[in-house]
Amino acid sequence: MRKNLITICFGLCVCLALAGCGDWQQYFNVPGHGHYARGRELLRDGELDAALDELTRAARIDPKNADVRTALGDVYRKKGDFTKASRSYRAACKADPYSFRPHYNLGVTYQAMADLARSLKKARLFLRKAVQVYIRSVALRPGSFDANLNLGACYFQLGKTGLAQRQTLEALKINPHSAKANNNLAIMLDVQGKLEEAILAYKASIEAKPNQPGIMMNLGAIYLRLGRVKSALATYRSAARLSPDSAKPYEQMGVCLFRMKRLDGALDAFAAAIKKNSQSPGAYRGYGVICMYKYVLDRSKAELKNKALRAWEFSLKLKPGQDDLVRLIKRFGPASKPKTKAQPTKKSIKKTAAKPNPSKKTKPSPTPAPKTKPATKPATKPQPKAQPAPKKTTSPKKPAVKAKPKPVVPRKAKPVVPRKAKPSGTNESDNTWRPNPRPARIQPIDP
Repeated sequence: MRKNLITICFGLCVCLALAGCGDWQQYFNVPGHGHYARGRELLRDGELDAALDELTRAARIDPKNADVRTALGDVYRKKGDFTKASRSYRAACKADPYSFRPHYNLGVTYQAMADLARSLKKARLFLRKAVQVYIRSVALRPGSFDANLNLGACYFQLGKTGLAQRQTLEALKINPHSAKANNNLAIMLDVQGKLEEAILAYKASIEAKPNQPGIMMNLGAIYLRLGRVKSALATYRSAARLSPDSAKPYEQMGVCLFRMKRLDGALDAFAAAIKKNSQSPGAYRGYGVICMYKYVLDRSKAELKNKALRAWEFSLKLKPGQDDLVRLIKRFGPASKPKTKAQPTKKSIKKTAAKPNPSKKTKPSPTPAPKTKPATKPATKPQPKAQPAPKKTTSPKKPAVKAKPKPVVPRKAKPVVPRKAKPSGTNESDNTWRPNPRPARIQPIDP
């Protein structure tokens, strides 16, 4: 009797489960489920072509299956075909409007298409589509850190800084120790001019993830804008330790040392930057500024002037749009180049014929001949000799007038060089590190 009761109860439970859970029954009876399962396994193993074949077969058998369409979108996205990936994700969203994963991955795909867009209009169009999809994904899953963070990044790229900051704060409520979210918040505060709050956000990001030289460069730039040169120098030194092969920390170290009037240290920092990257226009620019500044302080060191001009000329070759360097080169003159041997050979022949050598006494014979000729010319004109006499008295005054502006030129050049060398944080020609205009975003969700 007990065995019969047990079997009857088990049969009733099975009937109730089959009657109330139709989706579970349909899961095992889905046509093409074998192709879908094999396609997911191949996708995880990285065999994209084989996974694409299996998933396309599954999509032909069951075209309204949201999971199959989502997996197809993942394959196309990994292959770099974002147009087909967006089509697959849109089909999955239509098949299942309440599924979070296809909506979120569709937003990531739109962001990738915005990055690859050739025109600003297309980029903004894809970003607006991404915003719409992310709003839907946040509504489906409000506690999603990734969706909130990416939505804030899209708002920031569209220029809506207030909405971007609000959405980033929502992401920080979910994960307050996220390095990416704090970095994004710091960039948004920096754009709004809230530098003190941006410093706190950058420090929170560095505490969450210390190995971030780019964020340290942004923090150093804010210190420079606030006039905290020592803090900026310490931050750039720590960034140089984390990225020893990068030249940018050494360039900014040179800027800090120049503001602190430590010219030798600044010159060494820019020289180190040139060793790290011989194609950096900012390194050559800063090196030339320090050399010219030292030359203005001590005019006896003409080699520094030539080094500065050559460094500026090479910086212009690497980056032609530096108008202030063009003005400085015109003011101080081009760099002196060593004379070639071919040029003086023709002139030296004439000079040796005109000037007698002290060793040879036989060559003065041709020299008196030209001396007698000019003597005959003034003999025919005795009257003009008396007239240039007063001109000779005025002639020494003319070189005296011309000699006056020579000491005036360095006086005008003294304040010009340091002013253009100091980065103010607003001019395009400054060497200050700019924050990344595109905040970080999370990768898509893979199956």
